Amino acid sequence: MMLKEMNRVTQLSTRPNNKTNLMGNIKQIKRLIFLIIIFICNSCSKSGAIKEALVGEYAIEKVYYRNHYLMHNFNLNFIEFYGNGVVKIPSVYKYNDTIETDINEAGNWKIEIKKKDVFLVIDSKNRYFNDTYKIHFEKDETQSIFILYLQSTNIKMKCIKSSFNYRDNSSLMDKAIEMTKNMGSVVSK
Repeated sequence: MMLKEMNRVTQLSTRPNNKTNLMGNIKQIKRLIFLIIIFICNSCSKSGAIKEALVGEYAIEKVYYRNHYLMHNFNLNFIEFYGNGVVKIPSVYKYNDTIETDINEAGNWKIEIKKKDVFLVIDSKNRYFNDTYKIHFEKDETQSIFILYLQSTNIKMKCIKSSFNYRDNSSLMDKAIEMTKNMGSVVSK
């Protein structure tokens, strides 16, 4: 009888402890959840900083649609990004044979981050602006202006932020420039 009891104790002590395994699994799951939260927060803070820098009104200084200079086809050369994800884009008018009129001025925008690349997605019925753009910010310290470059497969655009306090937004500009610096060599100036 004593031998049987000792064998049973030995078997119990050599069996894996389900409670210990469960605790180890819970720790691994907690670690994984923590890493996922860190990743999400990092992505959210990055897109949040880009959104904050993007919101506002921009004067379009240069714009090419499929290598066609489009500035002469605008009555107004402004694009406005609102904090609620709405974008107001310029109407495009036919002044030559290659560009058709498109007066749709409304749309929505969002920021997408894929790996280290930052994209602006404009969803609009306007065929010229409805696209996904690589985005890049710069500042011109000599003229105290904040510059936005956008490039898609169809459009290349340079915009200057209007009604913007350059001096008071230095850290915001620096953060946006740093986050979009990968795009600098890709976006035409």
